[in-house]
Amino acid sequence: MNKFNLLLQLAQVLIEGYRTEPNHAKQRAALDVIVEHWENLSDLAIQNRVWTNLISVLVENPTLFATLPDAQKQEIKLAYFDNWAQNKRIVSQINQIADQFDAPAKPTLYMIKGGVRLFDNLYPTLAHRFMADIDLYFEDNAALPEFAALDYKSPLEPRFELSANDHEYLAAQKTRNHHLPPVMSPSQPVHVELHQSWLHLRAVQYCRKETALDAENIEGLKAIRTPAPIDQVILNILHSQYGDLYTDYSSFRLRNVLEGYLLFQRLCNEDRRALVAHFENIGRKRDWIFWTYLCQVYFQAPEFQEKPPRAQRVKYWFHRHFNQSSSYNALVYCGHFIWRFFRYGIWRKDERARLARNLLDGEKRTRLFTKFKRSIGWK
Repeated sequence: MNKFNLLLQLAQVLIEGYRTEPNHAKQRAALDVIVEHWENLSDLAIQNRVWTNLISVLVENPTLFATLPDAQKQEIKLAYFDNWAQNKRIVSQINQIADQFDAPAKPTLYMIKGGVRLFDNLYPTLAHRFMADIDLYFEDNAALPEFAALDYKSPLEPRFELSANDHEYLAAQKTRNHHLPPVMSPSQPVHVELHQSWLHLRAVQYCRKETALDAENIEGLKAIRTPAPIDQVILNILHSQYGDLYTDYSSFRLRNVLEGYLLFQRLCNEDRRALVAHFENIGRKRDWIFWTYLCQVYFQAPEFQEKPPRAQRVKYWFHRHFNQSSSYNALVYCGHFIWRFFRYGIWRKDERARLARNLLDGEKRTRLFTKFKRSIGWK
């Protein structure tokens, strides 16, 4: 079966698992298809970051789980409980960070992306969300020494000292990347990405100016806030279309669209109108239209039934035929690398030095090429 058609069947199984009134016949028919192509399906689900969503939907629905071949049942159950236990540890890690910042004089942290999903009940249980890291946005540099007090360090960038609070280094990083080098504590399960921008620099200008001002408390969590529901949808849409490889066509993972659609369903009518108005006001209505078209294709979303303009259908054609192509992603990745080198490498001494260190240092070179191969889907 065509890879994209298999992805559509996977999307059908997932969305019916999250609907309050699911169509069990559609879900069962889609499940029968993906079971026939299970080996290819598992790789596709992992690539699109929805493997844990899939196994959680199956394990938590005894009727669906009973239809699986016995060979897969044990593997799926083990993976389900492993991810649940891992996310339980991550919740403890987030609580420890929140306790460190729980004082009137401490700076405010904002949790974005996946970490919020462990607290906001978007999914039925902790096992659904795959977590690679914790994303935290900060505006006050005084937040960094607090992480040093929790024994966080950067394993990839020794020059990045949290305790130093080097304003010059932070200012330089803010113009180059939306987050600082990942920091890790030896006693914690995942690393933390400290964001100086809400999302990639290419798209941060499209966020609402009130994102931090309108942020809300997280139930059951002290000292860490999260963007308002409308801003979470905006960040999701922008991250989906401008994230990862910094291109419009190579980063539409199914999880991004699924999570954004589930968040959209939580919005009241007033917020939905404000959401559309925001994309119109910033001149990016085409991003909104394309995202709604993806929701139509993946989930047959009843909220979005208008036929998009031809330009958006052409963009979707690229998405459908190239989004899962390692060759296309390789071309995009190399193009971005060359663009970054010519923009920064030739004119900036520190960028030339960084590139030289990465290429001459054996460990860093290995890590760089491993990241490259993973990004383009090569084993």
